[in-house]
Amino acid sequence: MDDILRGMGLLCIIMVTLHAAKKIMAHLEAVRASKGSENYEDNAVYKAACVFAAGGSEEELKHMLADSYQFDSTKAEQILLLSNSGRVDRDHAYAIFIKAVNDVLGEEVYRLTQS
Repeated sequence: MDDILRGMGLLCIIMVTLHAAKKIMAHLEAVRASKGSENYEDNAVYKAACVFAAGGSEEELKHMLADSYQFDSTKAEQILLLSNSGRVDRDHAYAIFIKAVNDVLGEEVYRLTQS
């Protein structure tokens, strides 16, 4: 009888240790993933892309981008300069604007299909 209880106790200790290790690994992975990128998607950029595709004014777009935490007025100017060809090509204006935003940020933060 003592052997059975000893075996069950050992099994419980092993299970608790494995569960704790799994929780620690999940936490470390979440911390590592959050440190990988400092930029997060901002819905204001997608709204600005829609306004750009619809032919919105530059002042309106500058204001929308300035409201985003990622951009100052200089970066907003850069985005508008890079996406200027989208003013002519209305069919691809949204994609051109999103590409310009990603180019200014230096990494692909925004996708063409918003999830």
